[in-house]
Amino acid sequence: MQVKIRSSLFFLSATCLLVIGGCGTEGQEAETEVSNGSVQQAAGNPCGAGYSLIDTYPMKNSNGAVKGHYNLYYNGTRNCGVAECYTNCGVTMNRVAFIRVSSSGPGDWDDVDTGQFATYAGPVYSKPSAGKCLDLLAYFGFEASVASVGVMRVHCN
Repeated sequence: MQVKIRSSLFFLSATCLLVIGGCGTEGQEAETEVSNGSVQQAAGNPCGAGYSLIDTYPMKNSNGAVKGHYNLYYNGTRNCGVAECYTNCGVTMNRVAFIRVSSSGPGDWDDVDTGQFATYAGPVYSKPSAGKCLDLLAYFGFEASVASVGVMRVHCN
């Protein structure tokens, strides 16, 4: 699945993520506590059989506090990413995960999961990525107000 995001608001938010690690304040997060039914899936391997965890990237708020993590998995052919909470788990809010092979064009992501979730976003899957660099992006809250991470050109071998 290929998703093209053309919204200037999205690109502004992504720029904030990459430059300062998030925009906004924690006070903007949702107050409602509900479960999205995915806690059991998160306990096992969320990407499916054959995927192994290869890296973890901290998701931080604008003050630098770690609020979650982006887990990167690999099965020998493709990568898979899942953005999971450390704090605010069980609080339904905007949670987004992106992944792509770095050679993709601007705004072209291999896979995106976005929605109102209580625990995590993903799994998202890259195109075949053996020997290629990856770009990863994730955030929680309105315009990354709770936590974010953006890493470009990682795992290039």
